Amino acid sequence: MADDHLVTEFWQVIASKHLGRNSADDITIFDSGVFALEHYSALRLLKDLIVGHNIGEIIELVPELTDQKNLFTLLN
Repeated sequence: MADDHLVTEFWQVIASKHLGRNSADDITIFDSGVFALEHYSALRLLKDLIVGHNIGEIIELVPELTDQKNLFTLLN
């Protein structure tokens, strides 16, 4: 992207200081780098929106293993 390309920071959208998108044709790209608080905040917002709109489904992301250090048991 060009150096003068308009960038809106995520905190500005959350704080209602800037619109994230102006139309359905706009594209949103979220790149939080490695700042864990922004990751957590984005995930909490996404979860709240999903629950609020009653979409998606709950899946287990952490497997139940007898030996948590041996992920190879998942291959069987």
